[in-house]
Amino acid sequence: MEILKLREICQKSREQNYGKEPFADQILRFFSIYITAILIKIKWMTPNLVTVISAFIGAIGCNFIIKDYVIFGTFLVYIFLILDACDGEVARYKKLSSPQGLYLDYMAHIMVFTVFLLGLGLSTGRVGAACIAIIGFLWFEIPINYNNKIYNEYKKSGRKIDLKPLPKSKGQPTLLSKIKAFALQATGYVEMVTLTLILSFFGLELYALIYYAIAKTGLAVVNFYYEYKIGLRRLL
Repeated sequence: MEILKLREICQKSREQNYGKEPFADQILRFFSIYITAILIKIKWMTPNLVTVISAFIGAIGCNFIIKDYVIFGTFLVYIFLILDACDGEVARYKKLSSPQGLYLDYMAHIMVFTVFLLGLGLSTGRVGAACIAIIGFLWFEIPINYNNKIYNEYKKSGRKIDLKPLPKSKGQPTLLSKIKAFALQATGYVEMVTLTLILSFFGLELYALIYYAIAKTGLAVVNFYYEYKIGLRRLL
């Protein structure tokens, strides 16, 4: 199948649901589609298996980072991100999307990126900065999943959820919303690994770790207010 046609099936449909991706993600998906073109030809290859393989490669990369082979290790983590894009593309092509797949994908992000940050801390001798970065990362990521759990528990118990959907924004985005969107993009998985890979060529990976520790923790604090005050309403 032609690559352009495959992009239409596997990537354009995602844009319709989630909007246009940041520049760093677009570069990543430029490469991912070529791997997806190979994976979809393998009959026994499932999206979940792609996720498991990607997490395994990410774990190997983190091991290299811990052993102070930062450039090669970070490169493998970037390969993990490319394959992380492939699992969704394979799912859309083979029509095998599932809640289990989303959960597995979510957990792969949590595990690989946590160890990635810890590896940077050990390789640079700044474990304290790594711990701060990990706390900020988990503090930001986990509440989203936890709110979903609370929502499901309320539904199972039959209790009434007396919350109304959040109003949809109208008109042009505000300055605050633009700042929030930029902050989310600047501290994303792909952006962080890309920044680390670039700086590691100059032996400056510590600065990537410090930046992430400050930025993600600050974003987590702001997001805490959002999650705590609004909580379940974002799911309805």
